[in-house]
Amino acid sequence: MQLDETTKGRLASLAKRGAEELGYEFVGMEIVVEQGRPTLRIYIDSLGGINVKDCELVSRRISAILDEDDDGGPFAGRYFLEVSSPGVERPLFSVDDYRRFVNKKVRLKTRRPVEGRRSFVGLLVGVTDCDEILLSADEGDRATAIPFDLIDKAHLVYEEGVPKRKK
Repeated sequence: MQLDETTKGRLASLAKRGAEELGYEFVGMEIVVEQGRPTLRIYIDSLGGINVKDCELVSRRISAILDEDDDGGPFAGRYFLEVSSPGVERPLFSVDDYRRFVNKKVRLKTRRPVEGRRSFVGLLVGVTDCDEILLSADEGDRATAIPFDLIDKAHLVYEEGVPKRKK
């Protein structure tokens, strides 16, 4: 399902408001079509972690906010609303996410090729002032600069034995 950027921004703003009103961090959202029906997937986090009750609470709040929205929302007909923890392979949605997780392993896909490829896995070594994500395949390798606006999807890569980052 393709929504315009204005509609996506409005949805994200409403979802963020709902999560933050209850004291949770709004990590991000994605819209996918599953079983022929649009699914609005919201990711939340908190210092103590997320459990099922947290997801239920935030889901009810965001659902109420979307139902109150003046124009009936962006979905024609029914849709699924999922609220979830970002998990150990946390999705990355914003430039600030990339800054936050420098020195972590990342997997990402781009909309168009960068240096002849669309799929990358490597160490996130930094973010430039021009919002380019710097990714190195191996320690000491030259970093590939990937414009943030070309990134279609990205997430952290779980590495067993690597200590979890404290918030």
